Amino acid sequence: MAVPYYKAIFDERFEDARAFAAEATERRIPAAAIRGDITKLFFDDLDLRWKEGPVVLAGYTTPASLFCLDLLARDRGMRVSHCATEPSVERALGVLDGALPHSRGVTGLPTKRPSPLVFWILAPRAGGLHPSCLAPLLASGCSPQSGAST
Repeated sequence: MAVPYYKAIFDERFEDARAFAAEATERRIPAAAIRGDITKLFFDDLDLRWKEGPVVLAGYTTPASLFCLDLLARDRGMRVSHCATEPSVERALGVLDGALPHSRGVTGLPTKRPSPLVFWILAPRAGGLHPSCLAPLLASGCSPQSGAST
């Protein structure tokens, strides 16, 4: 049984993220484009939907965007349940085609030249970003300030 994803969030500045969004749309998952900053998406869509209850989101974004979404989602009973720090579109689509991954670990720790993107799933659960996802995100240059817009 396929997971009912509410949205596939992608950073339209990156070719792989655009490819992910196109394939998600083919799978009848609505896609939402961002350009690093999640503010408009949050206020115009996610915050309103989350007031009705948690949903499952998939994303192909920067670590900073994930960091901000995770912080906002925590208050709504959601957490990162899967995160890949060196994602491939093919593997991300494999996750969309199946059930939620059972492990919440990181697949592919950053190398000397880490990917500027992460693939992630936010799903209903208590808590926040799993520690195994947080360390690689911080190591890749993510900080609370890097996701804020000015």
